[in-house]
Amino acid sequence: MPQRPSPTRSRTAHQLSPLISAPWELERIHVEELVAFLKARRALYLPGHRLRERDVGISVRKITDECAGCLKQLEMQSANAKHIQEIANACRHFVGRGEFSSSAEFFMALGALRLVIADVIAKLSATSLQTE
Repeated sequence: MPQRPSPTRSRTAHQLSPLISAPWELERIHVEELVAFLKARRALYLPGHRLRERDVGISVRKITDECAGCLKQLEMQSANAKHIQEIANACRHFVGRGEFSSSAEFFMALGALRLVIADVIAKLSATSLQTE
């Protein structure tokens, strides 16, 4: 099955820059695209009985890659970049654990990851509202 293009990479900065009057608007667009990408990750919202550890690991790696791509577009000292770095760090921690010894351990780790990502999405959404 062919992969869809990544939402945060679907528009390049040079395509958007003629349409953007302020630098924070471009950052807001990148953040909104990342949030849309995150909301589409099955590992973050499917109920446990529909998840497989291997598939979740793949999804979490994709989230890490997407965060890295988004971070390249942002000022590293911005609040948004710091929030996105929180997601990347949580994903690396999850993947770094390797194989889980039990399904309970897997679901506890996934729950912790989901909590971090939900918290950061709320922070990013609040930051986005402040710049409108």
